[in-house]
Amino acid sequence: VNMARANGIKVGLFRPITLWPFPSKAIHAIGKKTKAILTVELNMGQMVSDVKLAVENACPVEFYGRTGGMLPSVEEVYKKIATMAAELK
Repeated sequence: VNMARANGIKVGLFRPITLWPFPSKAIHAIGKKTKAILTVELNMGQMVSDVKLAVENACPVEFYGRTGGMLPSVEEVYKKIATMAAELK
């Protein structure tokens, strides 16, 4: 997020404290006022479907994930954010 902001991309971060109950209302509100949502997960995308359901097609939802305990680097996440931002222009 910091790297994207430093490069002029308007981004925010929503990090839920708990996933049960799933924060559908909060995610829905975010989806109504953003151009796109990126879910970054350490799995094969178990949460992205729930985010898509909560957003109700208000904006596109994309996924970036890793498995095997490998954390994505800041640069990898930034590259995905930058690609999404360029596609939205």
